[in-house]
Amino acid sequence: MNPEAQQPAPIPRQSLPLWIIAIAALLALHIRALWFICDDAFISFRYARSLVFGHGLVFNIGERVEGYTNFLWVLISAAVIRLGAQPEVWMPWLGAAIAILNLAAIMWHLSRRGRSPLLAGALLATNCGYAAWATGGLETALFTALVTGAFLSLWDSIDTGGSGRDNSNAVIRSAPLLALACLTRPDGALIAICAAAFLFARVMRSRLTFKSFLIWLAIWAIPLAGHLGWRLWYYGHPFPNSFYVKTSTWDMIPTGAQYLLDSFLAFHWYLLLIPLVYVLVRHRTIRATHTASQLAMVIAVPWLVYVCLVGGDFMDMFRFVVPVAPLILIGVAEYWQSMHTDLAARFSRRIAMAASVVLVVAMAVLNGYSTWQARQESYHHERDSIGLLRTYADNWRRIADQIAQVSVPTDTLATTAAGIIPYYTGVHTIDQLGLVAPDLSQYHPRPNARPGHTLLLDGAAMRKMLPQFIVGHPSIADRADTARMALFLEKEWFDRIVMHYRPATITLSESPPVYTSYLIRNDLAEGRLPAPSR
Repeated sequence: MNPEAQQPAPIPRQSLPLWIIAIAALLALHIRALWFICDDAFISFRYARSLVFGHGLVFNIGERVEGYTNFLWVLISAAVIRLGAQPEVWMPWLGAAIAILNLAAIMWHLSRRGRSPLLAGALLATNCGYAAWATGGLETALFTALVTGAFLSLWDSIDTGGSGRDNSNAVIRSAPLLALACLTRPDGALIAICAAAFLFARVMRSRLTFKSFLIWLAIWAIPLAGHLGWRLWYYGHPFPNSFYVKTSTWDMIPTGAQYLLDSFLAFHWYLLLIPLVYVLVRHRTIRATHTASQLAMVIAVPWLVYVCLVGGDFMDMFRFVVPVAPLILIGVAEYWQSMHTDLAARFSRRIAMAASVVLVVAMAVLNGYSTWQARQESYHHERDSIGLLRTYADNWRRIADQIAQVSVPTDTLATTAAGIIPYYTGVHTIDQLGLVAPDLSQYHPRPNARPGHTLLLDGAAMRKMLPQFIVGHPSIADRADTARMALFLEKEWFDRIVMHYRPATITLSESPPVYTSYLIRNDLAEGRLPAPSR
């Protein structure tokens, strides 16, 4: 056997912090390149602001509707507002900090277990999805960190020393992390159920005591039961409104499958098949166990099936895949370490190291190209790109400022973009897609629905409401005479609704010229719109 055949030399303890800092800095630069905030985040911020100002956890004052799916993130946003800060400024920073700390924790944990942390750390730092959704203003980074922390605790619990018993303390450490994950996103319950199934299997194999399992279950379930009880009392429903608005249909499965395929290509994970195929071919020679990979599959596979069932998302960089990306990359790194060891034994350590360097460089370059595409193109993999979402945020803020100048607090506006414009105008809002609607019986399935937006307000209901403003889906034009609105009104009701309104075209920017328009009700136009220039 080649004398160099041995496990990769662990990083010396004194140099590990330097490597963590270097790879964390790489991630920070990647995050900075993809920095943005999305419209959906402002839904959470509006709930948080209502809470701070004494109106309760509501979107519209007086309407108790759970239109958010990130309870813990909303509470953190409220704390930021209570401290006098702007959540749209500070929540992306918080998400970025959590993502970087999660990377550092993964690397430290791998080193403590005698694994090389560099490959997993580098793969995560260069992953464009992980970097993009570190910001965005949403809870993705926090949810991902909690899921990762629970995964690492469960991995710690697995007996690999031959004692026959798992580490019950490590098992129990995962319970509060999973409880917090479920409070951050309700679909975190799927990951908790996967963890419970894994632990119960360990109980059945006499690796874990039933008492430890019950303690784990109680620590996880008690806070969630309390939150469920509060939700039923406060909102009157067992699930957030999005559950009823975004419920999966079989029609979404092809869309979801395409979403997963596109994420696989955008993240260039086909390169990660190399160590899996290598270990499969050399399995008779490679005797190493891959406990992290197996545990990652227990959690990641059901989650990805769920993502497929709901159809994924319409935004770029695949935020629904990101929560399990660290688990997948840790598992792949475990297989890669086995391949590294085998290559060193068969050939030399230099060849094994060269293979790892080539992989990291290839992933960095290809993910860097995906990052460039997401910044430059309007649609990336036929989804709203990061660059387009940035443009939306800038222009929709300007639209909100314009409407705020001609509206009063008692007005109502209707829109399909229920984040930025309602947040900055502060007026009562009708969400035409139903996310914050108190009565979903007035909504029906939307033709050509996008993932997560499957309902549309009935035209008869809109005709009865006749809000002061209709924004629809804000559209942008480079000429005033071509500025049009995407109103999202049923054809048979279009004329009967629009006849009560007058279009108002506004200039968002002189250089470059940017225009948009909205509808203002006829009885208000004369008194609120500026007189046309002569």
